[in-house]
Amino acid sequence: NGKDVTLDVPAKLINDRTLVPVRFISESLGAKVDWDNDAQTVIIVMQNSVKKQLTLNFDDIDILENNIDYVTGGGMSVKSVSLSDEKDHTTGNGKSVKLDGIKAVSERIKFRGMFTPDDLGKTFKISGWFYSPNETNIRLGTYSDADKYKMAACQSVTKSINANEWTLIELEYKHEEDIVALVGFDQGTNKKVFSPTLYFDDLSVTQISDSDDTKDPSEEINDVVVT
Repeated sequence: NGKDVTLDVPAKLINDRTLVPVRFISESLGAKVDWDNDAQTVIIVMQNSVKKQLTLNFDDIDILENNIDYVTGGGMSVKSVSLSDEKDHTTGNGKSVKLDGIKAVSERIKFRGMFTPDDLGKTFKISGWFYSPNETNIRLGTYSDADKYKMAACQSVTKSINANEWTLIELEYKHEEDIVALVGFDQGTNKKVFSPTLYFDDLSVTQISDSDDTKDPSEEINDVVVT
């Protein structure tokens, strides 16, 4: 963008091609440069192209720990939460989270560690798969451990699910408050539609845009001229 930078070693002209130090140029453009010695390969990744992808399918874990992996809310007992091989969305023979003995639509589970301060300003697609032996409503949302989003979701979406079939529910969420770090669900507010048993699988949090995706184009590096 019209600014001069000084290379640590000179550029070279070899076979009519101009060669420059890959790390210097790449890092000047905001990229991260790594060296894979086993493959003898330079790996260049633009920082703004690294998108967060977090997935929990519960197949490779043996225990869910209360207050570490998750917290309950709305009066749900910790005894209602377990890992089960009765139903599995991922492969059909793995595990899912089973909630049993639910007594009210407000009873919820919230998974911790879904967002960090580094996620502020970024937009995510949150998704999960739900199964119930009864028709019910599912409200998927984002929560905090305390304060205003402990019981009421920061953002949420509600969808009805049919009995005895896996249903995908998705929420597009922009992370704007650092106290929000949990993703959870309950059965909404319609007390007439209710299931005492739910299965949940394949929780996914996928970044779909960065905080600087809308920055002024004049701030971007448009071209590099080597002289």
